[in-house]
Amino acid sequence: MANSGDARCCFVDKFGELKLSTRQRLRFGAWRRPSEFLEQGVVPQMIQLVSPLTIKQDVVGDCSFVSSLCVAAAYERRFDKQILTSCIYPQDRNGRPIYNPFGKYIFRFHFNGIPRKVVIDDMLPVDRRGNLLCACSTLRGELWVSLLEKAYMKLQGGYQFSGGNSGIDLHAMTGWIPEMQQVDLSTFNAKRTWKRMLNGHNSGLCLVTIGTPEMSEEEELRYGLVSNHA
Repeated sequence: MANSGDARCCFVDKFGELKLSTRQRLRFGAWRRPSEFLEQGVVPQMIQLVSPLTIKQDVVGDCSFVSSLCVAAAYERRFDKQILTSCIYPQDRNGRPIYNPFGKYIFRFHFNGIPRKVVIDDMLPVDRRGNLLCACSTLRGELWVSLLEKAYMKLQGGYQFSGGNSGIDLHAMTGWIPEMQQVDLSTFNAKRTWKRMLNGHNSGLCLVTIGTPEMSEEEELRYGLVSNHA
């Protein structure tokens, strides 16, 4: 029986080497499995702690996706409901995602109106020093952030994904129907919208992310916001 260090016996996805983003290509070293890039003695785990505070974005320009991960992780932590991590397989008898030493994972997304099964291996892009070039967890050995990002990037055609709408990303991962509010419209009712958001937040009936439009450098400084960012 193979162990996590025997890469020869692990699953290899023939579409596993996704197209890299421009910033990844500049620093790319190799595709590596957890057993190859984790420090000696660090045990790979699918999940240690589902928390927005442990999610780290790297050089992939997918802020809409990462913000979706953060808000869904915050929801899971607060309400103890698996609206996000339930899409990750394999799972234990309690429905919790588990590490697969053979390196094969399946993700269930909602895409173009139907459930979609996305299969990946656990090979991830690293730089020439062995550091991950993708979103990751700040907890050593925890893999769910990197693997979930890889599965979603495969669905989107590769890591060159330039970011999109976090409502669409949230729907893909959770199945929750998105609603967009544009705050600079004359028809926007701030008081009513805030009341709906607050009630939904308190009762666990909504997830909220915010994105900025294209702004000038002067506007960025004035508002303290980053242009085109979620």
